[in-house]
Amino acid sequence: MAEIGGYNAGLRLELCAYYEWGLSILVEEKVCKTEDINKICHVLEGNNYMRDYEAGSQGQITAVHFTKVEEEPET
Repeated sequence: MAEIGGYNAGLRLELCAYYEWGLSILVEEKVCKTEDINKICHVLEGNNYMRDYEAGSQGQITAVHFTKVEEEPET
């Protein structure tokens, strides 16, 4: 995938779409602002993060939570 400003274009487009749709983005339970997209990309690309979607009372998605996933050590 192409890079924009050093970051994966797909991830950047995904984050921008979430903001355009009015969704909140949380990384490790911290609410992120639109102007933080470069910082968010930097953090998410350097680690393994899982997406969780928060739903409102009528089932619509209201927020996307990114939670760091630790790799299990090999035994």
